[in-house]
Amino acid sequence: MVTAVHLSDDSVRVMVGRPGRRRIEIKEAFLRELPPGNISNGNIISEEFVSGVLSEIWKEHGLSKKHVRVVVNASPITLKKFDFPVVKEKELRQLIQREMGGTSGDEIIDYMKLPGGRKRISVYAAAGQKEYLEKYQRVFQKVGIKPEKLLPSRICVEKVLAHMKVLSDKPCIVQVLDGARMTSVLWVDKAAVYTMRTNILGEYGSFQFGLEVSRAVSNLLQFYMTQENQQEIRNVYLSGITEKDFLICEEAISQMVQEVEVERLEKDEAIIEHGNVRMSFGEYLRLAGVLFEQSSEINLLPSKKKEKDRKERSDFWKYAELPLILAVGCGAITAALVFSNHLKQTVLEDVNAYVNDPVNIQKCEEVDTLEQENLLLSNRVEAVEYMNQVIASYPAMNSSVLEEIQRCAEGKAEVSVQSYLAREGLLTLDVTAAEADLCNQLVATLQESGLFQKIDYTGYAYSEAEMTYHVNILCYLQESAGKEEVEEG
Repeated sequence: MVTAVHLSDDSVRVMVGRPGRRRIEIKEAFLRELPPGNISNGNIISEEFVSGVLSEIWKEHGLSKKHVRVVVNASPITLKKFDFPVVKEKELRQLIQREMGGTSGDEIIDYMKLPGGRKRISVYAAAGQKEYLEKYQRVFQKVGIKPEKLLPSRICVEKVLAHMKVLSDKPCIVQVLDGARMTSVLWVDKAAVYTMRTNILGEYGSFQFGLEVSRAVSNLLQFYMTQENQQEIRNVYLSGITEKDFLICEEAISQMVQEVEVERLEKDEAIIEHGNVRMSFGEYLRLAGVLFEQSSEINLLPSKKKEKDRKERSDFWKYAELPLILAVGCGAITAALVFSNHLKQTVLEDVNAYVNDPVNIQKCEEVDTLEQENLLLSNRVEAVEYMNQVIASYPAMNSSVLEEIQRCAEGKAEVSVQSYLAREGLLTLDVTAAEADLCNQLVATLQESGLFQKIDYTGYAYSEAEMTYHVNILCYLQESAGKEEVEEG
């Protein structure tokens, strides 16, 4: 039996089941909700709190601490597919590390081979920050659990989709919702050819919610058409969504994209429930992917590379131990016969003279001082790199954003930027219009532009001298504002 665990931003999901290559059996599945702020975008903020929750879950349900596999959120994980010429395993790993940018030693990189031709090697590679992955390892180790696998969530989703018969004979779009995070997959020829992640800002049950889902469908359809495929996409499958929200999304997608049938993605005969299952298929979809076994699989466990190196060293000594012992023995005997005791004494005296030489002692002290300075500089560089990463995550307040704002304001009002707070993505606009209704029209146009998560304003001020209406608008930029809207997963 295997215990699969998924730590999402708002809950801990657990599944106990029997793994298999083509069929799995679920014995138990449940979730425990988490208060906000402990996990953010898959990054564990409070290790002690999460470890405490895991300890309570294991005691309450009497779960085994062996054969535990953990699903890691895909947001901080880089996933790419490559085609390489046929090379040896060592050279292949070096190629993948270079392509994934993993030369600094701060990343954990693993890959699995995909079916391919004789002249090319197709691989699916993953890379994650070592510090990020070690947090997952630590929170489980504090409970006495040593995970045997850390699996990217997107890989788990694709493993489940590969066993769904309804997806086996046609190109389609599959959307899996997990809280406010949605994974959209373009599924063609029994494989994911394109994946994108979207943060859903609209509230459940609102038309805005359905509109954001339909936009993701439209984006994938546009990408699919650029590939000049002969088959048209006629089906969209939604998972992890309530019946009410499904109806809202179905209506929104039908309005935006014509001649597309929207359906719920349900489990089929490849998944058997034999016990206390207290989650829907959409809620445990990623966990089910953990139980589907395959011959080659990505595992981002930080200790895996060391274990592999130890295994390679063990195999080396298994075959080379006897010849090496004989060679060393013969060399020692030969050296003993050739070199005299006088030569050994001379060497010892030279070593003592070198060690006690004041010049060498001074150089050693200088090296220690330089090492301390290098450590200090390294810490400063790490701090600067961290700040650069934080700044890079802010929305890009550039000319494209200003041009879009002016386009929205054209014919309605005059707009000027008063201030911009990068950390919060907060843009303050001063709007002047001849009529109050034109201000409302501008706000509606800005909301439809897709640039902003949220727009607030308090009211109008009328200037009798200028015979105009004034209003200050607070606009919170989308994280993707000023950047590429769709990123390949």
